[in-house]
Amino acid sequence: MIEIENWDYEFNGMTAMMKREKKWLLEQCQKDLWKCDFWKPAFYKVLNRHSYQDEFYLLGSEPTPQFVDKYLHKVLKRLQGKYEVACRRVTAKDFVELNLGISYVSTHTRKRQLTTLSELDVYVDDSQIIVSLLPYSVLACNYKLDEYLVVENVINDLCEELLAAPVKQISDFQKYRKKLDTDQKSLNLKTIEIARSSIYSLYKKSSEESDNILQGYLFTALGIDGKGVCILHKDFLENPQILTAKLQKK
Repeated sequence: MIEIENWDYEFNGMTAMMKREKKWLLEQCQKDLWKCDFWKPAFYKVLNRHSYQDEFYLLGSEPTPQFVDKYLHKVLKRLQGKYEVACRRVTAKDFVELNLGISYVSTHTRKRQLTTLSELDVYVDDSQIIVSLLPYSVLACNYKLDEYLVVENVINDLCEELLAAPVKQISDFQKYRKKLDTDQKSLNLKTIEIARSSIYSLYKKSSEESDNILQGYLFTALGIDGKGVCILHKDFLENPQILTAKLQKK
């Protein structure tokens, strides 16, 4: 069954909970996207194009970590605007982490707020730069601080490779993210209640014995044949068959 912890609808308003729901939905879809097999060949294809020997730069004095951090942060901010992704900078005691990701929610100030994890991470500490693609993966490469211009080329090329003409899986994810934004704007309390009550009624009339059901604003999560199923309210209102078909297959 779908597990959702600490979602307190009693003390949080509709806008705040819709944002949390949208973030959760994106994270579930994002996990499936990371399992696709196109990431690894794209990463090594780009790395093979760039090296310090092939792209030698006369930099003068050794750059400081602060300079490299500021420089690469500007690089990621430019890419944020170019590819409609989100950028984040996180400081820690011994390093700075720069993130670029396609999974984000829009805040009330229209800023893009990354979900928990991102696709591209750049770490800068006192001695090196680490470029990493995908969380929990081995797709990473280390560079010296004075190779920051090579790192810039790698980052630009990675984004070009993955986002300029995205594969279907990334394109579908981007469409899904925009769809959730549209769902949030088009639903209101009345239509949400219609979807909730109709889904609940159909579920209880079925042969499904589970009482494990969670009804939010954007979706209803329920158990069918021992598996967690998520029904988006906007989709259900347009086509109730998306639920009845699943219940009939049981």
